[in-house]
Order: sequence, then structure tokens, then C-alpha cells
Amino acid sequence: MAERLRFSVDTILMSYARIFFAESRLLGFIVFIATLTVPLLGIFGLLGGMVSSLFASIIGMDRDSVRKGVYGLNGVLTGLGVGHYFAPTTGTLVVLVLASIILTFVTVSLNMLLHYQCGLPAMSMPFNLLTWLVIGASAVISGIQPHGEHLHLLAVPDGLLPQWLGSFLSALGGVLFQPNQVTGLLVAAGLVIWSRIALLLLLTGFVTNSVLQISLGINTDAVGGGSLTFNHMFAALAIGGIFMVPGPGSLLLAIVTAASSLFILTGIGGIFPMTKSALAMSPLALPFNLAVMLTLYTIRQRLHPSLDLRLAPAPPGSPEENLSRYRENLRAWKRWGVALSLPYRGTWRVSQGVDGAVTHQGDWRFAYDFQAIAADGSIYCNTGLSCEDYYTWGAPVHAPAAGTVHAVIDGIADNKIGMINAENNWGNCVIIFHAENYYSCLAHLQQGSVCVKPGDLLVKGDLVGMGGNSGRSPYPHLHFQMQASPLLGAPTLAFSFKYIMVVRNDRECFMSEGDPSEGEVVCNATPPADYGMFFPYNMGSGWTFLVRNGEQKEREMWEAGADFYGNTYIASYPKETKLYFLLQDGVLTVKKIEGRRDSGLFFFGSLLAELPFIEADDDVTWTSLEAADYILWPIIGRSFDMFSLVGLTLRQKVESRLVNDPEGLRVTTVSHIILNTPFGNIPIRRQPDGELLFSQNGGLVLAKAGGQELRKTWPRNIDL
Repeated sequence: MAERLRFSVDTILMSYARIFFAESRLLGFIVFIATLTVPLLGIFGLLGGMVSSLFASIIGMDRDSVRKGVYGLNGVLTGLGVGHYFAPTTGTLVVLVLASIILTFVTVSLNMLLHYQCGLPAMSMPFNLLTWLVIGASAVISGIQPHGEHLHLLAVPDGLLPQWLGSFLSALGGVLFQPNQVTGLLVAAGLVIWSRIALLLLLTGFVTNSVLQISLGINTDAVGGGSLTFNHMFAALAIGGIFMVPGPGSLLLAIVTAASSLFILTGIGGIFPMTKSALAMSPLALPFNLAVMLTLYTIRQRLHPSLDLRLAPAPPGSPEENLSRYRENLRAWKRWGVALSLPYRGTWRVSQGVDGAVTHQGDWRFAYDFQAIAADGSIYCNTGLSCEDYYTWGAPVHAPAAGTVHAVIDGIADNKIGMINAENNWGNCVIIFHAENYYSCLAHLQQGSVCVKPGDLLVKGDLVGMGGNSGRSPYPHLHFQMQASPLLGAPTLAFSFKYIMVVRNDRECFMSEGDPSEGEVVCNATPPADYGMFFPYNMGSGWTFLVRNGEQKEREMWEAGADFYGNTYIASYPKETKLYFLLQDGVLTVKKIEGRRDSGLFFFGSLLAELPFIEADDDVTWTSLEAADYILWPIIGRSFDMFSLVGLTLRQKVESRLVNDPEGLRVTTVSHIILNTPFGNIPIRRQPDGELLFSQNGGLVLAKAGGQELRKTWPRNIDL
């Protein structure tokens, strides 16, 4: 019984919260209270949400979706709409119940159609369709009549608030069919608690609408008299921080989408004449839905990154949550879920990079040409006048990631040095499908060397052919590009390689995500087969550490685990802290830390952003730039998130060096807190230099910085 009650309460509250794209019981409760400032509308909205959610549950829809308000959202809005337009009669109640039931069918159908065909959310389109249906049916249903004036329980005295603020609050209440300042105040209070970025984006949409109406001379009455302004506000919210990671690019796109919403509203006046008639067919939330869907669909089809626009991780959360999740997964991020390795073994040089002057221009700018080199940096031996002199000739070419062979060309003769085949630009090549709209192309392979065929399933590193000199290739080299289409010669996509080593200033530098420059020498970061033994934190295992901070000493237990979603973590006791990490392809990545800031586990996580367990002849250096919100006091980090919309973020820059030590792997770190701006980085303070020691089979055995130290005491593996 108690569980059923919790389920019902959650369902109702989440239905109200989801109007603002939220999953917050507190915000849902505040929005529900806000609807009661006009009691009749509040009751109708509650009834609509309850009926649509109940019916979805009865017919067996996903219980978690019901609980999260997926079906109740449009039911609440439809109930508010029916209560706004029609008098409270028996006929009106019957129509509302029937509409709320039909709404479930419409919600399921639109969600499936839009998601699987276009990758888009249905948002409040079901509410639009059902409310229009009810208004249209009212012409032939005598049991429902137009409503007169509504009773408002509370009102803000005239002149108490500045005009612009009063208009903004009224517009905020308009989404609940209550364009009054009290409703808006309550909703704004809930948004301040849930998401400050969301409130800023709503204000951005409001300002965009106001500026355009004034500058273009738009008649306010012709666009709903202000009652439909919420369309442009919600368009800015959806694009600026819900479906996209907040940032300067998303803010710019939010303004454009809000303007598009206003343009749509202005242009559909012939279809929806916005008159004073009680039952005029209103556009409702159509401008918002269309503007957001058009923007999202366009962004999903783009080939190249720009403005640092990033789609929010699915499922989207609050703007702050989207920002946090993006930061957590920044180093582990993979475009289209694919981690690309360099398509060869050993050390090669980039002979032509992105925007290369020879052939990497226009639609083909995002591409790389590679040449194998000898230890002295030379690309050929002897005279270099024959293909056989070049180290690329006959060198193995491998699949950069798992996929399926889509197409193969392997009958084009190799050129003599200095000659090209302009009729068959790509020469012998292999095109591999990795993910939807994501293909790799490996070109200029040696004739007769391709060892795969269309339909073959490949894993990363599988041999596909040998380096050659076919096509538009005056000397042996490997051309590599990513493309959205499987067609030969298709335009290129921007991409990055994961986990590579770049030689800079005669020193090997590790890059977790790299875009090598022309002339640089690069290779894949190769971990030893047993790299996991340097961080053997498996589920169910436990360790004890001695934590020293000045003169204070205490013991701390660590235990590894995984959450429901498969995210691995280490938990510490008695000072409860969780460090989420990823150990993949030989690289340890610290994703985030939660809990006590005075624990040894938090101290360890604050020193290290990432650690490549790789084989190298000399010491290895790398630089990490990560979010600093968990290192600073939480209130500072959360408050500063608002400035991400204008490109200001607090980061920790960590410069690390890995040295092979007789006792294991020794890492030294130098870190700074910086203010990252669109114009450069501004140093704020230097953190204490750190030192960490990892032993094989023992994991972390020592970490120290400033006056703090962490030493492993059990299980014991080396003499400390």
C-alpha cells in the first residue's frame, strides 16, 4: 500500500515537473501549487494528469515512464487547457476524461514515430493535438460551454514590480494557462531551486521576444497579447540547456530558436487567428515544438562541429546536470560511441593534416595522410625512387575501430614515384561502417593487398591491407578519413583519435583525445597486457590506507563496486566518499568524486585526472584540463555553472609525468586552478605539487601533496 502511494505521488509530481523538462519532486510540487492560484484550472489539470497516467499504467505501459510523468505531462496540460476554455459541467468532465485517455495513444504513437524516424522528442505535441480536438468538437457537443472569467486567489498589486519583471512572470505563468504574476513567482522560485541556468535561459527567450517585437514593430495582440510568449522562452530553455550542453554556442542557438518560434507564431496567424473569441483555435505550444524540433533535427544532421555545440547525454537532465555529466565523460567521450585508433602499428609521421595545403581542402578538409618512418625519421631508404624504398610500402594497415566492411576496391595499379592516377583518386581502399552515418575510409592501399571483403565483421586492429601508392598518390602513404556516407569520395567528418602518443620537443606526450598536426610523429599508446594489475580494484575487494594530514593520522577502508548503470567506483569508509573511474584501453580516468572532502580517497582523486598505463622508452608527459567544481567548495562550483553560458568555467589544469621506477610507476603532478574563458586561461591559484606511486599487483601505494599523505597498509605488497 505504501509503495502504491509513493508511486502515485511520484507520478503526479513528476508530471508537473516534466512541464519544465525536470525530474524533481520539489519542483513538481511547487508547479502544482502554482496551478491552484486559479483553483478550477488546478483541479482540471490534476484530473487530466491522473487519468492519463492511470490509463497508461492500466494498459501496461512502462512503469518507470509512468512514474516519471511521461504520460501525465500532457494530461496536466490538456486538463489546464480544457479548464481554461470550458465551463465546469458534467459534459466538460466527461470530455476531459475521454481526451486524457486518447492522449495516451497519441503520446505513445508520437514518441515512437518522432524518436525512431527523426531522433526527436514529442514534448508537448500530444497536448496540442488533443486540445485542438476538444476545441473543434465543442462546436457540436452541446454539453460543454465556453468559460467566463476565472477566479484568481492571489494577485500582485499593480506597480509593485517593474514592468519588465511583471511581464516576464506573467509569461512564465502562461505555460499553465495562468498569465499572472503570482503563478510566475511561484514557478520562478521552484526554478531557482532546481536550475538557475534554466531560469536564465527562460529570461533569454523572453528578452529575445521583446527585442524582436519592438525592433520589427510586431503587433502584440497579433501574437497572443503576451499569453503565448512562453513558446519563445521554452524554445530557448530546450535548446540552451536541456537538449544541448550549456555553453556560448548553445546560448547563441537558443536565441536563434526563440526568434524562430516568434517567427512561426507570427506566420501562422492565418491558420490560428488570435482573436478575443473564447474558443478561438490557439496555436498553444506549436511554435515552441516546431522551432525546437527543427533546430534539433538540423543539429543532428551536421557534419562538422562548430561553436562547441554538444548534444546533451541521454536522457537529458537539468542544464547543470547535463553540464556535469558532459564534464564527467569528457575524456571518455566518443563521437557516435566509437573510439578511433590510428590505423597502423608503430611510429608514423603526419605528412598532410587537417586543412592540408595539397588535397585536404573544402569538403575533404578533415583527413590525414600518414607515412611510416625509420628510427632516424627518414621515410625511405636507398634512393627513394621506387615504391619498395618507402617504409610505408607493404606496411600493415589496420581497422581503426570495430565495424563491418562496406566496400572494397582492390584492382588499381600502384603508381611510380612522382606519378598520380587522377581518374581513380582514392586508389585501392576499404570503407568500414562503424555506426549510423559514421564510416571510415582507408585509401591508397597496395594493389592486391586488401584481405577483407564486404560484409566482414572487424574488431579494432584487424588487418585490412597493406600500404601502397595507388590513386592520387605520388609516393606511398596512407590516407584516412571519416565520413557520414558510404560513398567513395564523400565529404569528410571532423574526428579525433583516442589514446595516442605524440613526439613533441623530443619527448613523448600522451593525448587522451588527439588531433595531430602536420609534421608530427604519432603512434598509438600501447598498454602492457597486464596494465590492470597497476589498478587492481575489482568488485568485492578491500584495502586499508593510512591517511596523514599534518600531525593527524587515521585509517581508511576502500572498497570497489559498481552502480546500477555499470559505472565503477571506489568507496571509502568511515569518511564516506565515492570516486567514479573508468579503466579502459590502458588508461585510468577519474570521472567524478562525491562525498566527504576530508577523506583520503578525495585527496587521491583531486591529484589525478587521468593516468595512461603505457609502454614507453622514456618518461611520458601529458596535460589534463578538467572541471574544478568538485575540487572547489560545492557551493562555488554550482553557482559558477551559470557563467558557462558565456564561456566562463573553472578548470583544473594538471601537468603530469610518468616515470618507470624500480618500485613501480611514479607519477608527479603540477596543477593550477584556472578560469577558462573564450579568450584564454587566467591562472587563479596553484595547487600543491603531487606524487603518486603505483605498484604492479598492488595498485596505489603512496600519494602525497603539501602536508597530506596517503599510504597503503593492507594488503601489503612492498616494503614501505
